[in-house]
Amino acid sequence: MRIRQKKSASESVTPRLAWFMAATAMVHFSISAPEPARGKESDNEEGIKRKKPGLPNRSGEEPNGSGIPDERWHSADPPLTRPPSLARQRLMAQHGNDQQPEYDFDIPPQPLASALNRFGEQTGVQFAYSTEDVENVRTGGVSGRRTSEDALRLLLVDTGLNYRVTGTKTITLEKRTGTGAAAVGTGIAVGAVGAGVAGAAVAQGENGASDTPVNGTQAKPVKVPEVVVKDVKERTPVVDLPDGYKADVSSEAVLRFPAEIQELPMSVGVVTKDSIRERRAVTQTQAIEGIAGIAKAPVGGAARTEDYVIRGFQADPRANIGTSRDNGLSAFNNYVADPTLYERIEVIKGSASFTSGLAPAGGFVNRLLKAPQKENFIIAEAGGGSDGHYRTTLDANGVLPTIPQLSGRFVFTQNQDPEFFQNSGNQRFSFLPSVRFATENDFTLTVTGNVQHLRGKGYFGTPTTTEGLIPAGIKDSFLGPDNQLKIDYQSAHVEAEKKFAQGFRLKAKGQYSHDSSSYRYGFGYQYPGIGPSGNVSIYALGRDWKRESYAGEVNLTKEFSFFGNFSSVAAGMDYSTGTVNTKGTGFLPQGTVNISSPQNNFPFPPGFTDPAPNFIQDLHFNQTGAFAQGLLRPFAGTTLMAALRGNWITQTSFNPNGSHEGLNVSRLTPQIGLSQRLIEGLNVYASYGESIQPNFAITEDGSLLAPMTGQTFEIGSKWEPLGKRIMLTAALFNTELDNVSSPNPGNPTFSIGGQSQRNQGFEFEARGALTPQLQVNLAYTYLNTEITKSTISNVVGSRAYNAPKNTVSAFGSYDFSELLTKGLKLGAVVYYRSQVSSFPGSSNQTYEGYTRADVFAIYEPLKWLSLQLNLNNLFDARYVEGPFSYSAFNHFGAPRHVIGMLRLTY
Repeated sequence: MRIRQKKSASESVTPRLAWFMAATAMVHFSISAPEPARGKESDNEEGIKRKKPGLPNRSGEEPNGSGIPDERWHSADPPLTRPPSLARQRLMAQHGNDQQPEYDFDIPPQPLASALNRFGEQTGVQFAYSTEDVENVRTGGVSGRRTSEDALRLLLVDTGLNYRVTGTKTITLEKRTGTGAAAVGTGIAVGAVGAGVAGAAVAQGENGASDTPVNGTQAKPVKVPEVVVKDVKERTPVVDLPDGYKADVSSEAVLRFPAEIQELPMSVGVVTKDSIRERRAVTQTQAIEGIAGIAKAPVGGAARTEDYVIRGFQADPRANIGTSRDNGLSAFNNYVADPTLYERIEVIKGSASFTSGLAPAGGFVNRLLKAPQKENFIIAEAGGGSDGHYRTTLDANGVLPTIPQLSGRFVFTQNQDPEFFQNSGNQRFSFLPSVRFATENDFTLTVTGNVQHLRGKGYFGTPTTTEGLIPAGIKDSFLGPDNQLKIDYQSAHVEAEKKFAQGFRLKAKGQYSHDSSSYRYGFGYQYPGIGPSGNVSIYALGRDWKRESYAGEVNLTKEFSFFGNFSSVAAGMDYSTGTVNTKGTGFLPQGTVNISSPQNNFPFPPGFTDPAPNFIQDLHFNQTGAFAQGLLRPFAGTTLMAALRGNWITQTSFNPNGSHEGLNVSRLTPQIGLSQRLIEGLNVYASYGESIQPNFAITEDGSLLAPMTGQTFEIGSKWEPLGKRIMLTAALFNTELDNVSSPNPGNPTFSIGGQSQRNQGFEFEARGALTPQLQVNLAYTYLNTEITKSTISNVVGSRAYNAPKNTVSAFGSYDFSELLTKGLKLGAVVYYRSQVSSFPGSSNQTYEGYTRADVFAIYEPLKWLSLQLNLNNLFDARYVEGPFSYSAFNHFGAPRHVIGMLRLTY
């Protein structure tokens, strides 16, 4: 349902500018848009609960911009009321009989706000309510074929809320002041509201009698903003807390239908926009640092721009399809994912046949691209920090005034990395234009582009000492001033959805991506590390990649009542294909330098051509999948998740010697899980799943490695105490993975196969609000890993590469508005990682653990102005953040640095 408000002439400038900036960047034309929007950052329908135009904003400001507090109202698509005899008479007059329309309701127990959204989609009415009245309130749900008035009574049982008809198709909810379990209704039935009966209602008591005078007084009406209601249905949004770290619902991109994270028999970690903003994360790996089971991996130039470790398994998007996804589709590409482009980032842990069999055994990352919304806004940021860092962002959204079904959005980021080490750092420009067309007959089409241009030096990594420590006084990356890193990336994402009667929905989506990446490096390599002399050998190396891929999916979902409880099933197919062409040079010795020398840089050697002269590998792959899955609720509080997927994989490799290799594999990957609610807010679960993942690692002789196959057992519990303000998750897991690739000890730029490993451990996460002012995010991981099979001698029985036994990530913020000054928020971050091992075959080299502490302050003196200051690595700890081996490719953690940011919202 769309709510619109009258605007003043003076308020039209901002939306015109928003649409102009979004549309100009996307299609190079200018269109003015009406309807001003003020307040905090807007939310994607796949993201966070958003403020409707025409109602007061989150800070309680009236829609006409008067600035007079009017409580904190929100609107949720559709409501209902209770039937009285007067209402039935009016309804009979509208319908010409004594029958009210009946609907098939399938609303499971859930937060009341999301239940009202779903209710409204079916009945076509609009709710207005105060956030404080509905916050943390849950409903027992309603199912079966019922009239809207009967369904609303059941929906509001034990919620402590009354409802009153306050306008055409508009219902107001308010706290009940009397006694009794049932909700008190109005004098006009909900069905009558849907039929167009307008006006205020006479409140009814529990027995249905009129309560017009109560103890000689008239029932006090609730002030409701003037609204014009248009009969347009909207999709139920994925609802997150508007300001916080806790997410309640998983996105459709993960499960193909939304579901409460609380009831899912699997581990799902969500990085919200508030978490990203407060910690000033500028890469994906920084953003997901607060998720249990995540560790930092070394980033070798253009080879691995977004590597991370999840539950002890390497996740390299360049070499492993399915590791990272955009809106649920595999992102087989090479680019630095800027969190500003995303509504939220989700980490799905464990085998993921429910989403896609083509995913690592440890899990994968799903990124929700920002999409157009039905309001106008502009959000701009500018700032900088130590060592040459600066950053600007723009997020502009507009609705076409002549075609309100059409909206557009443009997101832009420009980021200059700080140069913590001499001749390092990159500058990148990222663009995310999108347009959405949504009709009134439940058809939606969204087209999104993604472009990145990166130039710089990269950071190929540096040798450590022979003890795995950072050499004293080292400030050089061993990159020469003429070293180069280039990445050019483009992708297009198209998604179409159509809803039908009886709970059916058809969705088709596709994604095309292409990137060209290259580097030219002179870098330090010293086996087995830098000794007391300080000498380091310098080598030249060059690599060029070209990748092109397509991923697509079509699925049909059905929502229905299963033993009286809301359930969902889905079936469909997906397909992806891609090519990777790799060229490069060998390792060319350049001589020796000393770390104490003031100049360690070497120019490119003669004959170091562009492009790289030597063909290394040309890899082609195709995968097809067919799946059927269900999220069933046979009993109240019981959730059964089941999926079966067929996978067909074909790979072909053309090698430097002119030969080619082929590989054809097919496999079924099942997944099943059960979650049971013990008491309100407390669930326990168990699950089992299998996975398959193509192995795209490059071997020295060009041979193909068999796909990696895994299986995971997991048990856990999820608890939402403190009025469901916070979610606590604990999980025990055991994963076994076969056919793992690992670096070749003789030539680490290539890989070998034949390795198996077993990772098992415990995870604990806590996200949400301990108090309304205190937001916390705590993640702890205990990980026990063992290599159970390997072709490398003396490796079996050792720990897996870069898998810390203990990891702690804790951060939080406190709003001091009531104690010190309005709009002031202070926060801190503490991150700890225990000792880790280098890659197999490195003589059991280990790296010491480390602790890092950050602090930040945010001040919002005005609704449209925000100032932020982050001080990272407060105690200037020196540590190896991304380890590889003592010889080379290690990434050192950033020293103490500061970041300042100015944020404007219109």
